[in-house]
This record gives sequence, structure tokens and C-alpha cells, in this order.
Amino acid sequence: MFSTIVVGTDGSANSEAAVRVAAEMVSLGGGKLHVVSAYHPLSAADVTSIRSSLPEEFREVIDADGAVRDRLRSAGRIGQHAGIEIVEHPVEGDATESVLDVAEEVDADLIVVGSRGLRGLRRTLGSVSTRLVHHSNRSVLVVHPKP
Repeated sequence: MFSTIVVGTDGSANSEAAVRVAAEMVSLGGGKLHVVSAYHPLSAADVTSIRSSLPEEFREVIDADGAVRDRLRSAGRIGQHAGIEIVEHPVEGDATESVLDVAEEVDADLIVVGSRGLRGLRRTLGSVSTRLVHHSNRSVLVVHPKP
């Protein structure tokens, strides 16, 4: 079946549903789950600007890499609950390209992604899932939220 699965996450509810589905597939059939979270790092000027706009007691909690670590930590908990090991891939750059690159690197049998992420507020597939379906040379499973 599918022994090497790559799943993309942006921390949204839809992407977490995709991680759960992918983890369940791996737990049933064995194999490896690779979780990709793409990011664009904040510049030092961006971090300084954000910090200056916050009340003093919150300024030190701004962490430019914190969001990607949180997303991967959340996916790790899902994997732990499913009894599988997750390989984390924090990747700087475009989400679609990051998922495709990791899928190529690990020779994935399947790519799993949520139907839309944080920016996909319309009733169609999100841009990342649409681009993956159209540009991947591997099977792609798009997970839709339950109504």
C-alpha cells in the first residue's frame, strides 16, 4: 500500500485533520510519516517591530521560529497517539514546493493535505492543495473537514 507518506501542515484545523488521517494510514499499514511545515522567517526588523507594538510583559515571548515548532510538535502528538514515529521537516519557502521537494527526497508513495488552510476562506480547494493535485507526480489525498 502506502509505506512512505508526506503530509503538509500549516497548523489549521484542516491540516491537522490531514495529519490525523495520514497517521492513521501509517499506523494501519506500517511505514513512515513525514510532516512538512513550510515557513517564511521573520527578519530582525519584523521581530523588533512586532515586539515594540506589544505590552512590555509580552515582548520576550515573540519567537520567529515558534509557529513552525508548534505545528510540528502538534503533529508529533498526533503521531504519538497513533503509535507511530513522525519525521519532522521544517522547510523555509513556499508550502507547495516544500511538500513536493520532501516527497521527492523521501520517495513518498502518497501526499496528504487538508482541503484548505488558514487563508482558504472560500468553498473551493485551497491554493496549496490545488497546486499539489495539479503538479505532483505522486498520488495526493485531499482531506476535507467533516460538516
